Amino acid sequence: MNKKVKIGNGGTFTISDKYYKAAGGEASIYVNGGRVFKIYHDAHKTLPAKKIKELSAIYNPQVVVPQDLIFDASTGDPLGYTANYIDNVEPLLKLFTRTFKQDNNIDPKMIADLVKQLQLVTTDIHGAKCLIVDFNELNVLVNLTPTTLTPYFIDVDSYATPSYKATAIMDSVRDRRVSSTVNGKLVYNADALSDWYSWGIVS
Repeated sequence: MNKKVKIGNGGTFTISDKYYKAAGGEASIYVNGGRVFKIYHDAHKTLPAKKIKELSAIYNPQVVVPQDLIFDASTGDPLGYTANYIDNVEPLLKLFTRTFKQDNNIDPKMIADLVKQLQLVTTDIHGAKCLIVDFNELNVLVNLTPTTLTPYFIDVDSYATPSYKATAIMDSVRDRRVSSTVNGKLVYNADALSDWYSWGIVS
């Protein structure tokens, strides 16, 4: 990729392959200057400005909230958004293995504190009238120091807000209490309790 983009109402920036970090099913990630540039594969899935505003009510710094929309500098078409880049982290998934914990001197007390932090961050998200919904082990990154573990919540664009439903849910953390199938399609009526169900599975 070599594309000139406009960031919010501000300046322009050229996204090129040298900034490429990773890609998933919905988007590609580029990193430069402490910022993440999330570019959707399908422009129709780009985050609405109103949803960014609703997500900005989450003030906890451990939640990587979308900041500015990104537009094609030539056409004005929406492409994605920016967010803060969190460095020196590992996906929560890695902490599920005994070997990783042993190799990094992670003891049960550190794990218990991590679980408590996940609880406190979730409470702050709910306080902002948002729901995580797809609360799985890939959507939390953990910063490791010799004595502490600090979680950071990512993929916040998929959260449910007062005006928007969530856009994803992994089956392993899905609360069957609020799941149903209508015309062969999954309907997931997430609520705060379904978030806590997923927190319990991950914990």
